[in-house]
Amino acid sequence: MAEKVAEVKTLAVYMQCNKCKNGLMICKEDFYRRGKVGFPHECNICGHEEMYPRMYPCQRAVLAEGLREPTEAEKKGGIIQSSVHSAFLAKLVEEKNNGKIDI
Repeated sequence: MAEKVAEVKTLAVYMQCNKCKNGLMICKEDFYRRGKVGFPHECNICGHEEMYPRMYPCQRAVLAEGLREPTEAEKKGGIIQSSVHSAFLAKLVEEKNNGKIDI
């Protein structure tokens, strides 16, 4: 079995305010006191509050190239692996193989 690699690009993801359309929704630091499912956010311009299923701003990783053989330098590099990262990349590869995303 051979390893395959791909460059990953990181995107910053922001949620625009639904009320004023100018501000960005920022996750409130006191989200531990939430009573509902989700995370409370507040607009940085008008103060509008809304719940979202994830915290904003956040980061999203996307494949910047298709899978390929690693270079010799990449084979010798250190490996940092987490189950979350592995599951995320596996999902990206699955979506690419199923034609849901185009890389």
